[in-house]
Amino acid sequence: MNASTIRSQPAHHGESDGGAIAPPDSLRERSGQSSNAGARAIPNETGWSARRAVWRMTLIAPVMAVGTAGVWSLTLLPLPSSLRVSAVNALVTTCSRFLLRALNVRVQMVGRLPSAPMLLAGNHLSWIDILAAKSLWPEAHFIAKEDVARWPVVGRITRAAGTLYVDRARRRDLLRSIPALHESLRSGRSVLLFAEGTTTDGSETLAFKSSLFEGAIRAQVPVLPVTFRANTGAEGAPVSTHVCWWGETSLLAHLPRVAGVRRIEFTVRIGEPITPGTCRKLLARRAHLAVQRAARHSDRS
Repeated sequence: MNASTIRSQPAHHGESDGGAIAPPDSLRERSGQSSNAGARAIPNETGWSARRAVWRMTLIAPVMAVGTAGVWSLTLLPLPSSLRVSAVNALVTTCSRFLLRALNVRVQMVGRLPSAPMLLAGNHLSWIDILAAKSLWPEAHFIAKEDVARWPVVGRITRAAGTLYVDRARRRDLLRSIPALHESLRSGRSVLLFAEGTTTDGSETLAFKSSLFEGAIRAQVPVLPVTFRANTGAEGAPVSTHVCWWGETSLLAHLPRVAGVRRIEFTVRIGEPITPGTCRKLLARRAHLAVQRAARHSDRS
């Protein structure tokens, strides 16, 4: 199996879905686009160039190969677990920053990221979110759906980087994941949760899945709302199809869409920390409201 076979999985919007990093799920029709819009041919949009896409893909291919080989080598070395995770994270961060520069994705962080450990709860647009987050917070860990662990290459890299996995099909798996998240937060590591449980086309912020917010309550660490937004300019290619990764589009098919865009302004907006309290559902709603407001503010500005 190669990257072209990595596709989105059917949506599970029940509470058993812990709000993890996920391949994009199909969304209902929005703005005249059906959920399988991603499978259509790339339009010749103003702001998108096939020549540019080919050139940038040529630039990033060897970096992706070297980075993958480097991570693979680190997983085979007889290193202490903590040292291996640190080394893998450092390499992944370096590769993420290079890929963003090569794709002309300009990441801007608005607000300050506190030094204390927190559960970062954000919306989810694309795999670019992960690169942007890694470029800004090298030490942050992620929560991913269990099926990501089975992806070729990607699974090995995410596992080596200390990713926490959640099996969304098994409710009881959340009972295992919550203590693991609690332990990670209590040990001083910040963890990023894409709390919608799926990617979207950016037109709205879906309700946050509340289950894994229990980890922040048990650890008594604040939840930090994080909002990801993208802009390609007045004459740029549509963000919904050329930046956001959703529908039935494979990763290999989506990559040239991003690579052909002239410029992507990617904003990561940091909100105010939210005291965990004792109710995970209330905590999730407060985080969702903060991200939703920040997204609307970014779209108006």
